[in-house]
Amino acid sequence: MWLLPLTAMLAGGFCAGVSLRYWLCRRHPAQLVWFMALLGISTAAACMFLGSYSGWTPLLARLYFLMAAVAFTGGVSIGTAYLLAPRAIAHIWLATVAIAALVIAVLLRGTAVDMAELAAGDIAGWRAIDSSGALPGIAAAINSIGTLVLLTGAVFGFIYKRYALACSLAALGALVLYYGGNILGTSSSYELAAIAQSAGALLVTAGVVLSRNAPLSWDD
Repeated sequence: MWLLPLTAMLAGGFCAGVSLRYWLCRRHPAQLVWFMALLGISTAAACMFLGSYSGWTPLLARLYFLMAAVAFTGGVSIGTAYLLAPRAIAHIWLATVAIAALVIAVLLRGTAVDMAELAAGDIAGWRAIDSSGALPGIAAAINSIGTLVLLTGAVFGFIYKRYALACSLAALGALVLYYGGNILGTSSSYELAAIAQSAGALLVTAGVVLSRNAPLSWDD
């Protein structure tokens, strides 16, 4: 089953490269943020691939948790904010997610990982992380607010005819990534979550492509 996360890793890397190419040409902050989010998605898939192929380690489990908590809906929603919202609002949301990511990273260092579950190899590595602390709540908050930002951006786009399809595809991709991945990741073959990661990354990238000529200023 390690072929699924390997495919997701390669797909995420390709999609990140597409977004980076557009940013190098246009220098729009949304494209840079989407590049970083897609790179995070590819990193999460790489953790899953390594965990499935050679066995999970605490480092892989913690890194996957961090990427899934921050990059999936949170990271993609920051790009949507930079595409549609006044720059000051986008900066605030970026700072919020960045602070949350730092807090999660610090908490993860001190959070126990069940080594027996990792050694068994029959569950996703990130599920061996102790969930009794604040980590799940912070991750859920970021992804819930990110979902709200994405859905608001899609509705705003349709109402004001401003990159509606691009925002809708980005929102759909992020929702497939996070919620679809969570559903598939609970199965006995957790690598199926990589299907959602591949599909989500491609949907987000379709939104990136459709918004490639977005003006650099919100007032343009």
